[in-house]
Amino acid sequence: MKWTFFCIVLLCAGSCHDVNSVDNDENDTGGVSGQETSDDSADDSDVATSDDCLTYNPLCCGNGSIQRWEACDDGNRLNDDGCTEDCLYIDDGYRCDVAGALCVELPWCGDGITEGAECCDDGNTVAGDGCSAICQFETEDLSAVVFPDGCELTTCGDGIAEGTEECDFGADENTGDYNGCTIDCRLGPHCGDGILDVEHEECDDGNHLDGDGCPAGCRYGIPQ
Repeated sequence: MKWTFFCIVLLCAGSCHDVNSVDNDENDTGGVSGQETSDDSADDSDVATSDDCLTYNPLCCGNGSIQRWEACDDGNRLNDDGCTEDCLYIDDGYRCDVAGALCVELPWCGDGITEGAECCDDGNTVAGDGCSAICQFETEDLSAVVFPDGCELTTCGDGIAEGTEECDFGADENTGDYNGCTIDCRLGPHCGDGILDVEHEECDDGNHLDGDGCPAGCRYGIPQ
């Protein structure tokens, strides 16, 4: 009985080994075949070619190349870095001139740093506190002011339009007449200011464009 039992065990062991071997071979072959099929049919739907980018395609945003329909492309799809996540808009206060490079934050009036064309920057854009809303001096008392390079107090009425002045024809000419300059160096009434001056205008739609109902010269029938 012992020998019979021993032989049966050996026979079973050999038979089981052969079956497992065949199964493993089939599984291995199937595994390799499955892997190759998966590689051959890889999903390329998230890869955009140059032809795909000729018209709007969100997959092209972030590739570091500015397409004709993009305002910017800084190489990513993130917000709050100057170029929006869809590459369609440039955030205020940024320049995004170089494709694939991060946008550059521009100096702005009210940031507390006097730079660029600013003659002062008191950290706000409130007028009447010595530094205007566009960061130019508002006061005549400059005894304690240290001028940045290139900045000096402007004088309305000296005939030179500079700084925050919109115009300056000279003290005697700043009378505020139509198409003239006011005594505080602001533009007087004029075509395109959006205010109808019945003495000089037949219409005024706030611009100098033809074809929008009001001629560029604010009078009908006048050749432009």
